Amino acid sequence: MHSRLCPAKLADRVAVARLLDVVTPDLVEEAISRSNAREQRSRQMPSWLSLYFCLAAWLWAGDGYANVYGKLADGLVWCGRNVPGDPPNVPSISRALDRLGPEPLSALFQRLAAADTGQSLTLDITHVGVSRPCDFPRARIAVLTGDRGVVDATWAPASVAEDDLPGRLAYLRGRPGAVTAESSGELLRWVTGDAGARAMLRSRTVSGVDQEIWALLCVRQAFG
Repeated sequence: MHSRLCPAKLADRVAVARLLDVVTPDLVEEAISRSNAREQRSRQMPSWLSLYFCLAAWLWAGDGYANVYGKLADGLVWCGRNVPGDPPNVPSISRALDRLGPEPLSALFQRLAAADTGQSLTLDITHVGVSRPCDFPRARIAVLTGDRGVVDATWAPASVAEDDLPGRLAYLRGRPGAVTAESSGELLRWVTGDAGARAMLRSRTVSGVDQEIWALLCVRQAFG
């Protein structure tokens, strides 16, 4: 007797497989090593798994941490990866993300960012909400996109003027007039399907917001 896999579960597994095709284990290990973020002792959620969890949280942005972990772990096993047997509880997941920090996600984004194509570039500014008790209620994300995907990105609290964000993009320095089009909310439209929607980050600390935004940008590049 053959068991039937429900379409939703199959789609979740395929999403993890696609993620692994782009964000390979070698890239993850490189980002962790470059950031000196490898765990010092055996953990229920090792650094590599914590990093993939950060990305998976954007694949299933409407799910709680426990459901995200369950879908990620199932997909990883389906793809032939070994995952610790007992699923961590939500506080353990939060502590694992705190230990990982934002640096590996930033390093991973730099590796995934598209090369200079010399083609037209679009600058998008997206606004996201930040959960309390973080030091600021909203953040702005500037994304520079070319024909092959995201070329560069940065973010800042909403207290930073929107016009100042392009000056923080390293790619644009010394390239006046490189931006040929501008948009607003494209990153949010990609995540939610609605540029007018309100996106609220889960993180409640500056470090967590930094980690979550870089994870979003990595997923955007992997699936864009």
